[in-house]
Amino acid sequence: MNTDAGGAGARMHTDETSYFLIRVHPCKIRVHPCPKSPSSLPAAFRPDRHLSAPLPKHPRHRYTGSMSIRPLPVAALLMLAALPAEARTLITGSPFATGFLGPIGVLEHLLGLAAIGLWAGQNGSAAVWQVPAAALTAALAAGAAAHFGLRLPFAAEGLAGSLVVLGVLVAAGLRAPLVVAILVAAVAAVFHGYVQAGGALFWAGFAASVLLLTAAGVGLVAVLGQAASMRAVQMCGGAVALAGVLALYRLF
Repeated sequence: MNTDAGGAGARMHTDETSYFLIRVHPCKIRVHPCPKSPSSLPAAFRPDRHLSAPLPKHPRHRYTGSMSIRPLPVAALLMLAALPAEARTLITGSPFATGFLGPIGVLEHLLGLAAIGLWAGQNGSAAVWQVPAAALTAALAAGAAAHFGLRLPFAAEGLAGSLVVLGVLVAAGLRAPLVVAILVAAVAAVFHGYVQAGGALFWAGFAASVLLLTAAGVGLVAVLGQAASMRAVQMCGGAVALAGVLALYRLF
């Protein structure tokens, strides 16, 4: 029986009693006697070596015999990929989102409500939460009044004028008694709520936006007061007053 070993032209000749390893060289042939037991031969020269021997298994490359894709994880990944589009549709299409984005999307509302928070932070003490609460109550009351047909003259001019007043108060760093601060904030907030209209979900979103913007103003006072100085807060008030003047003259 002749068995090819591959490589450098090595062959093995076997019969019933003996085994010989024959190495073929381009110039000469050498014959070496081998042990009679096939098990002591190298693996490549064993007569009982079959091509159907199992392949070596590697811990990193283990063949399992089949390849399948589980449907549940794939479905979960597809659902997660679709979540951003669904969330975008929910945010832009619901009444709550419309009410929430209304004050944020209009510069006059954003600056005016943030200025209320700035002045509340400057006053400190109970004004930190009572002034924003009064502003929210007044804005909701103005919206309800407009819903029932109550007209407010010079609403646009009043909105721009409230920016000037609040900006000047913040820029000057004036502190007022709590009752005066509540009244000023409530009057300014009337012009922010009067122009709004919608259902219950709309007003819920609007209320959340008012609280967010006024709280942002209060937080900005605390951050700027520690990181820089109160002069930075006053500069913010000057910017709000300037925006109010520009709004009065219809420049933006």
